[in-house]
Amino acid sequence: MKKSIIAIACVAAAGIAGAPYITGSMAESETRKMIEEFNANADEYGVTTIASYERGYSSSKIAYEYNLPSSLSTLTGFNETIKYNCDYAHGMTGIDYSCDLKANPGYQKFIDDELGGVDPVSITGGMSAFGGFSQEIATTAIDKKMQDGSILKLAPSEIVVKSDGGFTVFDSVANLGAIELSDADGSLSVSPSTMNWKMKPTELGLFEGDYDMSVASVNFVDANQRTKLDGISLSGASVERGDKMDSTVKMSVKSMSGEGAQAIALEDAVFSADILGVNSQALVEYQEFATKMQSDLLASLEEGNEQAVDPNQMMAMLPIIEKMLDKDLNIKMAFSGNVMGKPNSADIDLKLLDKTSFAQLSAIAFNPESVLQYFDIKLNTSLDKSLVDGHPAGAMVAGSPLISQDGEAYKANLKIGAESEVNGKKVSFQELQGMVMSGMMAQ
Repeated sequence: MKKSIIAIACVAAAGIAGAPYITGSMAESETRKMIEEFNANADEYGVTTIASYERGYSSSKIAYEYNLPSSLSTLTGFNETIKYNCDYAHGMTGIDYSCDLKANPGYQKFIDDELGGVDPVSITGGMSAFGGFSQEIATTAIDKKMQDGSILKLAPSEIVVKSDGGFTVFDSVANLGAIELSDADGSLSVSPSTMNWKMKPTELGLFEGDYDMSVASVNFVDANQRTKLDGISLSGASVERGDKMDSTVKMSVKSMSGEGAQAIALEDAVFSADILGVNSQALVEYQEFATKMQSDLLASLEEGNEQAVDPNQMMAMLPIIEKMLDKDLNIKMAFSGNVMGKPNSADIDLKLLDKTSFAQLSAIAFNPESVLQYFDIKLNTSLDKSLVDGHPAGAMVAGSPLISQDGEAYKANLKIGAESEVNGKKVSFQELQGMVMSGMMAQ
């Protein structure tokens, strides 16, 4: 019995003693695998290389180098290699790590000259041998007068990103501290904000998931105007359905107030936009093409070329956009809120009833009725009379047969397509066309 106990104890001790070495080995293997997968999308994410990897028994030291994707490098004018060093501590079931950016001479000089040698950024995290990854990026407070005379104040912030072992889901939270920026011309202040997002990559390289953000208040001040927004929130989601992608976004503002000639008062405002049924493959092609076109455009501008936009390149994008003109493509946009103390709302719902092409849509110039057969369009508006009447286009709105007056509001309830309705009454295409022309001529 004693021999058995001793044998078991020896095996356990050997396992415990060898665990750091095993987790260190697994960490190196997974790290190199992650870098390969990341670099497979270099045009979109940039390139990361391992400059050195020194793996020991209980710890490792790794030096990384990162280069921005060409489009972002051209956009920002930053084309230097970003260096960061990490220390891995091998544990029983995984590793803990910490990284810094001090290997970059410019960054270190900024810390020494402007921040008294104290690095405001810390990067820490962990990787589990059973799958799972986490990273936290935290910043300390900054209160600095810049060389141009402006003053920048940043409260402590942190971003935490977590993922499963296969990196199929990314669950993140950001708590951003207050921001204040001021100079001789004015100031901007943003209260503490929070962000949450949970995303996972699709097979085509898109991302689906949801996100939300909230900010208590934002203040703008300049020589002519003062504006304050309170209760700002933003949320959205993307979901892939078969070969189609649905995306939704919603923004709300509890109130907006201001002082100055251009000040607008807004209360309980809600903006939303839904783009449903977008062909996923076409969306991927569009993103790739747009990224390349942006890169070429910025490179051309950098070289000082007068003609920065290539017309042939713009024409080449049309077939990609045309692929998105698929059956059941649905675009919805809406707004509601009190403007200058008066309720206003508007929403539009446009749906494509069949797959179409630009050639078919071009017929709108000589046969618009045939084009409307492809669409189901709904438009509802309710606009306060006092706001509309004071606008240069107020007479046209008031005199349009498409608009009805209901108390203190101008309203329109339109359905346009194979069958059309104006404020609940069915009309022919010719009648609809006449109403549109009559409204345009109203003065």
